Amino acid sequence: MRRDGTTRFRDSQRAPLHDFLAVSSFSQYAVVDVNQVVKVDPAVPPKLACLLGCGAGTVDDPGVQLYKRRSYEVDRLAPWQFVRASHLKKARRSSMGVGQGGTRFVCAVFGLGSVGLAAIQGAKMCGAAKIIGVDLNPNKEKIGKSIFFGLCKVINAMTGVGADYCFECIGVSSVMTEAVRSTKPVLI
Repeated sequence: MRRDGTTRFRDSQRAPLHDFLAVSSFSQYAVVDVNQVVKVDPAVPPKLACLLGCGAGTVDDPGVQLYKRRSYEVDRLAPWQFVRASHLKKARRSSMGVGQGGTRFVCAVFGLGSVGLAAIQGAKMCGAAKIIGVDLNPNKEKIGKSIFFGLCKVINAMTGVGADYCFECIGVSSVMTEAVRSTKPVLI
């Protein structure tokens, strides 16, 4: 799609064709804006490079959020505090003393597709003590538990006090609600 919102593509009846969210995943050919192009080193295999566009890049996007619920927000359903995933390491070090003998955090990741696996890697790099994967597909456990990703446990349902942080990596409103409800209250 052009910057002015028009498209170069038309179907056989000359009706305009549009992409979804500026992604042309199922197109054989695509005309893209220069801001949507990244040069990939030819040494990187295409089967790995294809993951960079959606999976890994999305984790640093504001659309994939880290939810932290404060105890005073529970009763009045006030807005949640959103923290970009890229700020996790800095925030946890300052508030929890990670890396200085302080308490390490527990993280839950909802959805173990490419975005969820990238979120697991990010949590692992930030020093998560435990990473819990939540997915209905039991086949995702083997991938998530590989040494490359570092997932501790895969569960379908969670009870107890909840995780310090939850990543929702599916985009389904009911799962977003469960991710928020799965965080434990923070006493201030």
